[in-house]
Amino acid sequence: MSMAARFSSWLLPLSILLFAMAERSFGPGPVQTTLRVCAAALFVVAGVPVGAALRALSSRAALLVPWGSALLGAGAVWLAAPADGADRTTTQVGLLLAGIALLAVAFLGSLVLEVAAAPMRQSDAYNGGRLWRALAVVVTLVAALFGVAGLNYAAKEDDARRDFSFSSPSSPSGATLSVLDAAGAVEVFLFFDKGSEALVEIGDYFEGLKQAGAQVEILDAALDPVLAKDLKVRKNGTVAFRYEGRSETWFVGEKRADAQRKLKNIDKDVRTRLSKVSRDKTVLYLTTGHGERDTSKARNGSRDGLSLMRDVLKSLNVTTKPLGVAQGLAQGVPDDANIVAVVGPTSPLLEAEVEALIAYAKRGGGLYVLVDPGADHGLDKLLAHLGVSLSDAELLNDREFIPETRTLADFGNLYSVSFTKHDAVATLNAQRGKAGVVFRRSRAVRKETDDKSITQSVLARSRKDTFLDENHNRKFDTPAEKREVYDFALAVERPGADEGQTTRAIVVGDSDVLGDGGMRNETHQVFVLENVLWLMRDDLAGGALPSTGDVPITHTRDEDTLWFYLTTFGAPLLTLGLGLLFVRTRRRRRTS
Repeated sequence: MSMAARFSSWLLPLSILLFAMAERSFGPGPVQTTLRVCAAALFVVAGVPVGAALRALSSRAALLVPWGSALLGAGAVWLAAPADGADRTTTQVGLLLAGIALLAVAFLGSLVLEVAAAPMRQSDAYNGGRLWRALAVVVTLVAALFGVAGLNYAAKEDDARRDFSFSSPSSPSGATLSVLDAAGAVEVFLFFDKGSEALVEIGDYFEGLKQAGAQVEILDAALDPVLAKDLKVRKNGTVAFRYEGRSETWFVGEKRADAQRKLKNIDKDVRTRLSKVSRDKTVLYLTTGHGERDTSKARNGSRDGLSLMRDVLKSLNVTTKPLGVAQGLAQGVPDDANIVAVVGPTSPLLEAEVEALIAYAKRGGGLYVLVDPGADHGLDKLLAHLGVSLSDAELLNDREFIPETRTLADFGNLYSVSFTKHDAVATLNAQRGKAGVVFRRSRAVRKETDDKSITQSVLARSRKDTFLDENHNRKFDTPAEKREVYDFALAVERPGADEGQTTRAIVVGDSDVLGDGGMRNETHQVFVLENVLWLMRDDLAGGALPSTGDVPITHTRDEDTLWFYLTTFGAPLLTLGLGLLFVRTRRRRRTS
């Protein structure tokens, strides 16, 4: 083979390389145009596929025809996808990957053909079988490479993450993100040694806080002694939180085992310290003396208590206190009350107590009222002041329910995945259709006022086939009962007695939502925390609450260009190159 022919045979991979550079490394302009022209010229000179017809007798030329076709197909689909990834549709992403795959096949195939055919040129006898086997290796390699790429893309789009190393949360919960958003820019300092194994264990979680708006910084206590002293950090292995002059520390430990022991409760521990630095201590009073759920755990045959709710509220820097006749409720609500909650009374409140709650509401207080079906609560006058009423009958759904006992009782185990844009359920609304709150026995909450000064917003709705069991037989009976969407919870705002005062209240037709059984579910915790934050008017100081969800691990081309290309293309190409070198060396030994 002449030197010119041998030189031209290497022009094909060079033309492919120039084409790729023109389309993806340079934007529209003279440089891109020049590279395109050069790539096209080299493509023609290399004889693919035009020159191949003139050299049809050559086995190498015949094999080059499909690579020319692959290159032309790659160019077509490559150009079909826009350069800006944000504008790509799923179809365009598929075309782009197909174009890249075809380019890879054409580029690597041409190189492998030239290397495999090199020892055959001197005898001018081409072994077609060997060449086709070499090409099969290329196709297999590219298919494997882009199969892995496809899996990575699908995992990224699904935002899927799995941590098999330890049973612990790898990202902040919606409840913690709500606290962070209400506070604003909280500073978080991670004091750890460089390369600390403990930091690796908790790194993903704090990266999630950073993505949500926290100012996260990794430091060394020995190298930053002034800041460490100011934050009362004595040694590495400590996380410090600071907000407007207040600070809290959390010692994790310096070893991997230390961090793993902390990971189980990392979300609660972090949320508690975020609240301590960003929020003043507040008081939530729970009415007592009327069969309400208390803050102790359930005993033999009793209803679920509110122990988990109390613990969750502690993470908001909220203290719970009892409030009944013995604590002076009949005379009035204490001045330090930020919220008064009436959770599941089974006997009526005294008239004087109801009047005290109404007076508290008029001076701009926050009320959290949760009443179960069948209970004689005595709160009708308070509910009328808020412009709402509760159905006497229980809500049932014999088509969509949560089975537990496999009896008619299960028809009352309802759930809601339909939430509004109200700040009291903003996180759940962002996860609409994915996050659900369970209402085990619920009344319907109704709007009962024409007063335009009162604002009433639905928080959670039932499924469409729900009905009120007016006949109390746990069956759907027509025409007395109707299947429709009912409201589980309402948020109410109305002017107070004095100018500038505003009453806030949330009324729920089921108290099980706060019980220990429900509060084991994170969705219930988010529901309660955001309800409480809204009642305490944190939405006025903070902002829209963020959506919950896993925080994706982000690798961008601008940040990690070198590592991206080395791991994605460098490793496979290095393996291929070493393999070809080994084969060529072994062949030379055989012929020598």
